[in-house]
Amino acid sequence: MINKISYRNPRAIIITTIVCLAVVNMIAAYILVLPTTTNMLTIDAKEIPAVFDDTYTNDSYNDIVPSSIELNTDLPESTDKLIVYKVIPTDYDYANDIALKLGFSGLYELIVESDLKDGSVQAYGAVEGDSTLTVSYNGYFSAQYKALPFDATNVSSLSKQECIDIAQEWLFTKGLYPESVTRIATGPMLQVSTFNVETGYQSENTVLTYGISFFTEIGDYEASLPTVFVEIDTNGTIIGVDLHSQQLEEIGYVTIIDAEKALDILTGVLTNEVENSPKISGCLINRGDFNDLVINEVSIQYTKSGNYIQPTYYFCGTAYYDDGLGTVKEFKASIDAVVR
Repeated sequence: MINKISYRNPRAIIITTIVCLAVVNMIAAYILVLPTTTNMLTIDAKEIPAVFDDTYTNDSYNDIVPSSIELNTDLPESTDKLIVYKVIPTDYDYANDIALKLGFSGLYELIVESDLKDGSVQAYGAVEGDSTLTVSYNGYFSAQYKALPFDATNVSSLSKQECIDIAQEWLFTKGLYPESVTRIATGPMLQVSTFNVETGYQSENTVLTYGISFFTEIGDYEASLPTVFVEIDTNGTIIGVDLHSQQLEEIGYVTIIDAEKALDILTGVLTNEVENSPKISGCLINRGDFNDLVINEVSIQYTKSGNYIQPTYYFCGTAYYDDGLGTVKEFKASIDAVVR
């Protein structure tokens, strides 16, 4: 089933460009420990924070309103309610167990005021030679094993797949490979560009490190951010590992909007001036001055917001630019799925 939605609107709108590249920020997501919960009730959405504070906007420039938005995929089946999870603060014993798997002993606890012992505040740390580890209360572990190499002449020719294989083997050996991996995404993290001085054009890119993201599910839906992120150089050396080893508590059900409503919100934001855009609880959009958009994927995901993990609708597609150069870029957007 293919639906097409077309808009003709010459007005300019103002939307922030949000680059949703988890690997660039070395953000990782969820290794889950889910307690069994029975007889959960529907909770009031006002009891939990919105996934996004507001639609991301920027008054510094005007964007082109897309002349056409085409849906080239089926919308996900409707579901009335989904579970919301709350992150259980990471205690020392749990953090120390993960730290040992990452190769760190002697985990120390930071002195933090009791009212701050929550969320992304750093709770623990460790140093092992030149390697460092930080751990936050929300279960975010960030291990750095080696300074990034900047000498492009001192790199091997390992392929991207060989780097993925090495990263997987390292995680398996450490007992950190996540269960039920849904997909693996890989891209350059650090690269050196070579330019032809005669033509003035870039002639070659040398990849120094790759970022490898391992995605898993929360319940029956994919987490919006990777469970484990590994940075590896093309010599096969692990540079750093980010993960969230989170213990989650099921706190209840929330009522969610259907996929058609989420699509209406997305198209409303893209085709209206910001001051006239729908007043919604929020969305995150990778927005540019494109003229045509084809949406190729729509799915429900779980997204972390503060100490809660909530359902969102994820849209991914291809944006076409009428710039005379045939520019094509990936488009991404997330819409809060909770009825608030």
